[in-house]
Amino acid sequence: MKILEFIQSIFVPRYMVIHRKMKLIFGLIILVLASLIMSIPSSIYLNKMKYKELESQSGYDILKYVDDNSTNTNNEFTSDELDKYNLVRFSDIKALNLVINNTDGIMNTDKGVIDAKEYVLKAIKPIYDEDGSHVNDEISYIHIVFDFTSDDDKTYDIAEDFNKLANLEENRFGHYLLMFTDKALYFKMDATKFALPNLSYYKKVEFNFNEMENAGVISDLISDTYVPALHFTYRMVSLLFVGLFSLVISMLFSFILRDTGQLKGIKEYINFAAIATIPFVLFAFLFSFIAYPFCVLLFKWYAAFFGIYLFILVIIVNRRPRIEDLKNNE
Repeated sequence: MKILEFIQSIFVPRYMVIHRKMKLIFGLIILVLASLIMSIPSSIYLNKMKYKELESQSGYDILKYVDDNSTNTNNEFTSDELDKYNLVRFSDIKALNLVINNTDGIMNTDKGVIDAKEYVLKAIKPIYDEDGSHVNDEISYIHIVFDFTSDDDKTYDIAEDFNKLANLEENRFGHYLLMFTDKALYFKMDATKFALPNLSYYKKVEFNFNEMENAGVISDLISDTYVPALHFTYRMVSLLFVGLFSLVISMLFSFILRDTGQLKGIKEYINFAAIATIPFVLFAFLFSFIAYPFCVLLFKWYAAFFGIYLFILVIIVNRRPRIEDLKNNE
């Protein structure tokens, strides 16, 4: 009987109010835990899709179109390209025997490379029509820079050395910057903004260029470096939408409705919102695994959906007589 009453107090609106007098700290803990739970589906999808979706959306899948052994005539270096850029094959990058890793926050690297020197890779991306027929090739240039000097003595100036590069055909910029420093890496895909933030090296990721089969491996490693930052972002966004929003909207309801129903005072409204969050998050959590679009929809619009849901519950419970704890009703 006690178990049934507890379940009712979680899922049945008119019984939820029995938790209104619990200590406020418990309500806040519920909101924080609900926030963490709501971020789990997005993190799981991210781990599954990082090499496909993350790379194509962020642009650094361009590294997978670098091919030393391509028979495509566009892959050859023209005299004009050689005059403009320090073009190399990926095999030349491998020959640097460079290893970049992070051990306990301390950067480890082979200092044999020349700081601020550009190694430019040529990427040939095939363009297909709606029927899947190859119609053209899109040529891009990836400027790889290793700059391990101190922050006060940077020798590669992004604004001067990269942003001012001339556009390619059809007014397309066509240049990408992959810059490794002693603290972080940068990926830049145009002259105005970073496609990715500067990423601190994830200690489990190692860029061992000598052992890479091809340049595409770099894009996978960038994903591995970027994913921990995204997991943290998901948790913070979830804490904002699930925890903080629930807290703010419940306080707003308490000021507007005041003592007009069963709920009285800020504490009771916050505790009620915390209890109401439990079934809502559980259902949202389960529905998120139906398909990735559902997960995106629920994660993006959680605050709006929950605001409507909580408003309906508040109206329902405030229209009924004040129900005291079940123990007092036995």
